[in-house]
Amino acid sequence: MPLEKLKLLSLILLLAGLLGYTSGTLTAVAAQEGQGEGPQIGAPAPDFTLKDLKGQDVSLSNFRGKAVLLNFWTTWCPPCRGEVPALQDFYETYGDRVQVLGIDIMERRADVARFANQNKITYPILLDSQGKVAAEYKIKFIPTSFFVDDEGVIREIISGPLNIERLAYTFARKAFRSDLIPLGIPAQVIRSLDPNGDGNPEAALLDVNGDGKPDGGAIDVDSDGHSEATAVVFRKVARGSAPLNTVKIKYSVDLATGGLIIQRLQVDLNDNDNPEIKLEDTDFDGIPDRIALDFNDDGVADLQFP
Repeated sequence: MPLEKLKLLSLILLLAGLLGYTSGTLTAVAAQEGQGEGPQIGAPAPDFTLKDLKGQDVSLSNFRGKAVLLNFWTTWCPPCRGEVPALQDFYETYGDRVQVLGIDIMERRADVARFANQNKITYPILLDSQGKVAAEYKIKFIPTSFFVDDEGVIREIISGPLNIERLAYTFARKAFRSDLIPLGIPAQVIRSLDPNGDGNPEAALLDVNGDGKPDGGAIDVDSDGHSEATAVVFRKVARGSAPLNTVKIKYSVDLATGGLIIQRLQVDLNDNDNPEIKLEDTDFDGIPDRIALDFNDDGVADLQFP
């Protein structure tokens, strides 16, 4: 589709959405018409090679072994522009684990480069100058994002703009297969427990905000040096890693701001009501003041704070 027609169709459907005449969310504008079904969740993500803003070739297959976020967008799409700060924040926080690739559809490099510079975008922007990759991925709305795991399999497809929490939680569950936002921040071990003396602590209290007090903990049940579960509360958000369907979180309303804070977070790997990790915020300030780690799952804390 010619670029001018693409823009006109998108603006018409955006206005229609604002008037309540379109189904779906107001956060997506049409990108192409007449598209059939594209790549599906659970299928391999089609490989491609595009040039970045420096003229270098970049292929999706270059990032095999690392989770990838493909974000199809244009500079003239209002929802696309609106999600840029969240994408940049996500890239700065989780870029060591997730490769963000912005795929601009059918725009001039000079225009895209100017927008990237003005908005201080540091994640790679690839130029789909002829719209061939967008056509292969059957993009119907922009922005559209594909969450691809480290084996190159599509785990989620989202139409509409993304915020940092939606990004992090979706990637945690779909790409990292975890119930918690990946940690993505330095963690200092405050205290640990290594009963078998092999140098791999079975339980550890972690400090992520740098105040010298624990904000959560990690457990290594089989003492192999890899934690089965990690959970901390940082800036009132649950972070760490835990298998799907093992985490329960109770929220309370922060009366000062009207936002939600985590009052209690539990990780129960065996679903037997003996949580291996339990965090509680009894004074409702968004910082855990009670932490209990039960790596042997007998209902009695093996390491705790205070």
